[in-house]
Amino acid sequence: MADFHFLNPQWLWLFLPTIAVLAYLRMRAHRQHNRAGQGVIAEHLAVHFRAESKTDRNVRPIYSAGLISTLMILALSHPVWRQATSEGQGAPLLILMDASQSMLKNDIAPSRDARAHLLVNGLLARGLNRPVGLVAVAGSSHVLLPPAIDTGIVKLYLSYLDPGVMPVDGGDLAYLTRVLKDTPGLIVKGTDILLVTDGMSSGFDELRELLAAQDIPIATLTFTALGEQTGKKLGGPTISGDSLTPDNPRLYTLVTQLKAAGDGSGEDWVDEYRWFVIPAILLLLLWFRRGVTLYWAPSAIALFLMVTPNASRADVVDWFFTPDQQGMLLLKMGKYKAAASHFDDPGWKAVSCYYAEDWDCAQKHFAQLATEAGIYNMATAAAQGGEYKLSRDIYSELLKISPDYPHARANYEQVARIVKDINAMSKSQTDEQPPEPDKNAKLEKGNPQNIADGAEKQTFGPRKIKQLTAAEVLKSKAMTDRWLRDISRDPKSFIRAKFQYEYTRNLETDSGS
Repeated sequence: MADFHFLNPQWLWLFLPTIAVLAYLRMRAHRQHNRAGQGVIAEHLAVHFRAESKTDRNVRPIYSAGLISTLMILALSHPVWRQATSEGQGAPLLILMDASQSMLKNDIAPSRDARAHLLVNGLLARGLNRPVGLVAVAGSSHVLLPPAIDTGIVKLYLSYLDPGVMPVDGGDLAYLTRVLKDTPGLIVKGTDILLVTDGMSSGFDELRELLAAQDIPIATLTFTALGEQTGKKLGGPTISGDSLTPDNPRLYTLVTQLKAAGDGSGEDWVDEYRWFVIPAILLLLLWFRRGVTLYWAPSAIALFLMVTPNASRADVVDWFFTPDQQGMLLLKMGKYKAAASHFDDPGWKAVSCYYAEDWDCAQKHFAQLATEAGIYNMATAAAQGGEYKLSRDIYSELLKISPDYPHARANYEQVARIVKDINAMSKSQTDEQPPEPDKNAKLEKGNPQNIADGAEKQTFGPRKIKQLTAAEVLKSKAMTDRWLRDISRDPKSFIRAKFQYEYTRNLETDSGS
């Protein structure tokens, strides 16, 4: 208990009015006790009656109220006496992996890209005690893996990354900044960034502004002189990896210092307020009876204040159900849009958007799932939204990965036929001086020629998503092989298709705006 202190000691000032109120109540009870029997029986007899009433039950609620108030004030002050040590505590570390073609150069054995992977794997092997996310950076940037506490999963996804999966070559930090801003939950308070690169070419101002606005420290692991210049432009420490070995602690020390600089200590304190709330609640339950309401009501109000003292949004339902549980209830009630806003799980969020007929939202979140079902449902949502060409292309990528995936080939042939019919119709209506195409025009979603009906439409339904835990994946080679089959027969093909889809969608969004 040598480290005992309060995170919010200002709440301790509540002891002053609490003591004053309890003292007043106790004095009033004492005066009433001394006046007992006056005017009814003789004074010499009343003294004996007062002596026998020292255990008067009417006094006890005052002491109980004092004890409950003390416990609640201590809870509001957030006492701490130990630091977090379990894995996954704290804000994430985002590792930005340069996946440009220049990383394939072998001026550093075996290559810059291979050396980068070795050093990052060595860093992960030391244990970072925090979630780690992976972002691929080149001419475009893409979230390869959201922050995860399982380093085995991080290593697995890192092995899928190479310059061949990137849609565009280059080193554009402006595109990266856009991805960091537009991906919910990717950046939170205390996030640190490690950039692994041989040099970036543009977008330094945009990224610096984001780092300054969010108070995010960044370190750079580089392999060339151009990479060192990139690190200097971004600020923060830079370390050369051309001669660094995976077992060298310098990179680990650098990342650890980033976290220490961000939170002021390098460790997180565990809030122990629950040890004071639980006995206070039990005491409150004992005094829910007539005659003691005055004493437990202030403590009950303090209890509700304590439950969410730092929350930006607090509803009663949040005390009993997680966001995913709330989303499931709303989904079963048919309130699909509300369910989508509550779910944290991208799979269920995508399903909710699909049922709400928000096809863009459904595509966006299905794209985050590393499964064949995710690709299938992306194509399905695109078809339902009238984007038949995009749907055809996604189905085509899925068939390359898994030729026998259920319904994929039939759906591909169906949307391909629709695209062919639309093209033929457009060609037949073209005259010698065709009108300028309307870039903002969209397909009419209610047109029977564009969307199938009846049984055909039912084939465009979201398929159930099966997810394996990291423990199942890494438990044995057989389970790993099974998981890889569930993702795709070639994981890099899936990553390539996912990145290409995201890049195409961003181009369409930019051209539409």
